[in-house]
Amino acid sequence: MTDAKELARSVRTGLRSLFLGANVASLRFWSKPRDAYQYWNACLFLGRAMGHEGLPRKHVWEVFGELATRTELCFPELKHSWISDDPSYLVDLANLGFLCQAVQPRTVFEIGTSTGYSSLFMAANTSPETRIWTLDLPAADSVTDSALTLYDQRIVEGCHAVEPCFVGHSLGSKIRRIYGDSARFDFLPYRRSVDLFFIDGAHTYEYVRTDTINALYCCRRGSVIAWHDYGRSGLSRDVSTWLEQLNQVVPVYAAHGSSLAFMSCGFDGEELAKTLAAGRGAAPADQSDDQEAVSEALSRS
Repeated sequence: MTDAKELARSVRTGLRSLFLGANVASLRFWSKPRDAYQYWNACLFLGRAMGHEGLPRKHVWEVFGELATRTELCFPELKHSWISDDPSYLVDLANLGFLCQAVQPRTVFEIGTSTGYSSLFMAANTSPETRIWTLDLPAADSVTDSALTLYDQRIVEGCHAVEPCFVGHSLGSKIRRIYGDSARFDFLPYRRSVDLFFIDGAHTYEYVRTDTINALYCCRRGSVIAWHDYGRSGLSRDVSTWLEQLNQVVPVYAAHGSSLAFMSCGFDGEELAKTLAAGRGAAPADQSDDQEAVSEALSRS
């Protein structure tokens, strides 16, 4: 039933893109359905980004002014980059690097190891003392407590077939790979100790909401939470839905031309986490009560 539902969503995304902007050029991919789907998603994402829909768009340096004089990025072994030909993913990397420069984190936590390149990239753009924890699903535990999208299932299968690119790399000593399903992982040892939390795990609404709550518990005041795949259509739409709801109670920004969204935690994240975990503060209905609950929580920070 889940696979049929995801397939229906894929077909719906394709038809919507074909009629709303992907144009007849996509017909060149008629014999390569996965390439066609990637192309459709890229067209829908570009239209959404250029139309400034959803979250308010800001350059990272608009929020963190100190970046005006520090913008040099390091791209180690670019051949191990994102598993996509979509150039917007490279923009995502650049913005993640800008966040690393702005925050100067001592501790980074990442949900979703994938090819390991985002971990390696953050290692290359942080100080030698920085420690990076990256949470990955163990190969023998690909079945999770919650359903995964077909897109997530393909990522898990593909990435478990190869070692992360940071294994054996000179920067690999900064990275610690840990295993578990983020929906049931014990984050207690990382409570209030993380400076930059990067969420790039499963793309369902339930997962991204739970990952955000856990990130808030782990972050110090003044830290930053970033999410990947905001604004991407089809199987990642739940990410956008959650972040746009969260933005109704705390400021969340999307970087220009990028699917990277970010939030500066200038408040006690644990108080907000408790409020969100209780089911208040990021639901589309009864916003007045939600706003009051969140305001009360943040006023105690």
